[in-house]
This record gives sequence, structure tokens and C-alpha cells, in this order.
Amino acid sequence: MLKYSQYIFFLLLYVDKNRELYKLNSTIHSTNTRHSTDLHLPISKLTAFLEGACFRMKVFNHLPHSLKILSNELKQYRPALKQFILTNQFYSLDEYFNWN
Repeated sequence: MLKYSQYIFFLLLYVDKNRELYKLNSTIHSTNTRHSTDLHLPISKLTAFLEGACFRMKVFNHLPHSLKILSNELKQYRPALKQFILTNQFYSLDEYFNWN
């Protein structure tokens, strides 16, 4: 894997392993929206927080919807995530965030 792709992969694995630290939008409000499978981004003005935990959440939220749904089933999620990263091979974080 490329350097940035590997970084993205390990950020997503961290979020997966520490799921209890994060809340889904669906737990914050009961309305079923297209972002209900996203992680809820708390409001903060602290740069350290925005560059740390919040950044990991943004990386997870940018995953395709099908992968976010699979994130609850580890045996299917990790191989699918690895396949997604290997197929797309991101050369920068900007490339990842601009991917559709």
C-alpha cells in the first residue's frame, strides 16, 4: 500500500477498534437521514481536538455508505476496507477527500 493509503487504512482501523469513543448521528437524533451512519462531529474550537479525534471521524465519514454499514461486522468490514484502499490507492489526503 502507498504511504497515504496505509495511513488512511490505519486511521479507519483505529476508529473501528475504539468504536465506544464515538457516537453515530443516528444516536444523537432519531430522524433517518442520509448521514445517519456518519460519526457525530462534536463542536470544538480546540485545534488539537480538531486535528486529532475529529480528523479520524472525518476520514470515517468520507467512506462509501456500503463500507460504513459493514463497519458493524468486523469479519466483512476489514477485508472490504482493505480492498477499497488497494483499489483506489490514494496518493494524498486531499485525493481521498475529493474521491467520489
